Amino acid sequence: MRSGDDKVFYGWYVVAVAFLTNFVSTGTGFYIFNALMTPLCDQRGWTRTELNAAPAIGLAVGILSSLLYGTLLPRLGPRILMFLGSIVSGFAFASLGLTSHITHFYLFCMLLYMGNGAMSGIVSNTAVSNWFVEKRGRALGLATAGISLSGAVLPLLAMRILDKTDLRGFFLYTGLMAWTLAPVIWLV
Repeated sequence: MRSGDDKVFYGWYVVAVAFLTNFVSTGTGFYIFNALMTPLCDQRGWTRTELNAAPAIGLAVGILSSLLYGTLLPRLGPRILMFLGSIVSGFAFASLGLTSHITHFYLFCMLLYMGNGAMSGIVSNTAVSNWFVEKRGRALGLATAGISLSGAVLPLLAMRILDKTDLRGFFLYTGLMAWTLAPVIWLV
């Protein structure tokens, strides 16, 4: 709160969006695969080793993309990168459900990690840091709490959704979840 004013400081809205992007990006890129391991292996005929390679490959690509985002961030700003990241992540995650060949799964996983990197990590932390000086530590702590919370919530939510729908539907719904962040990011 601002002193002498009843309005909420706008930076806290940025923190809320960063929390959501961290929640979705870490959840879809890492934690959610725990719930998908058995259904993907059973339905696609892939081994756990083949499937576990996807996040590892994606992570390597995501780390390399962070170098690019660090360069683009001062030029484009966090809003554009986070907006595009949510669109790319949503598309990539939805596409994972349509793949039947492990190589295509790897390619979409790399794209997912590129999109996730554009809407979280250095990009979302920069967005939060731009709005805070005095309470920067608290703001960053709240924004990055989405990372940990996704580990507790998304695997359980994923298992519930998988009980109600098939694997393709699950990937589509989760991809749509990332897409719904795009207008929120753009507006905030």
